[in-house]
Amino acid sequence: MVEFPAPQGEGKVAGVVRELREDGAVLFDFNHPLAGQPVRFEVQLIGVL
Repeated sequence: MVEFPAPQGEGKVAGVVRELREDGAVLFDFNHPLAGQPVRFEVQLIGVL
């Protein structure tokens, strides 16, 4: 994981190295680590309006 300055200069964004190419280029992934993963929520209904 590598940190970069945010585009507007406020804060930082993190990217994960996904590919190192033979020509020296590096492919970074800036998606959230859970992007594309199923998410399950458990909720409790406390009332109906």
